[in-house]
Amino acid sequence: MKKAVFFAAFILSLVVSCDRQPDDGPAAGAEDIEKRKALAREWTAEAFAVLSGRLMQVITEDGHAAAIEVCSMEADDLLGGVAGARGASIRRVTDRPRNPANEADERALEMMEMVRAMTGRGETAEPVADDDVVWLPIQVGMPVCLTCHGDPGSDIAPATL
Repeated sequence: MKKAVFFAAFILSLVVSCDRQPDDGPAAGAEDIEKRKALAREWTAEAFAVLSGRLMQVITEDGHAAAIEVCSMEADDLLGGVAGARGASIRRVTDRPRNPANEADERALEMMEMVRAMTGRGETAEPVADDDVVWLPIQVGMPVCLTCHGDPGSDIAPATL
């Protein structure tokens, strides 16, 4: 099970971009970055709550296999609703896409490798601000998440796979 948690923890990364004004100078830089990271954490938590609430509803009503459609057909709209209300965008990217629209670009792949290196050293992966983007690694660890994002040999049922 621990292997599945490790694998699943790096399947996805979340990108939060904020529409923001230019910095007011060097002193505003570090403060601005921390503010953007804090907003990204807050908005991501809210977006995750909306998405996971919808997933749990579908799983309860129709089972885990039905949740796949939520992630592929509804997730972007659910996340976009939360982000759009704040003048931001939220995008899930991965180096193992099921949906080609979620394929990581070169910069996202670099960020994922950095997160893997950090966690490999036992460090906590923190958000990283890059220009107008805040990169947040998704930590998948709840057992219900592993029924889709876990190890196909032990966590994912054949019908869901």
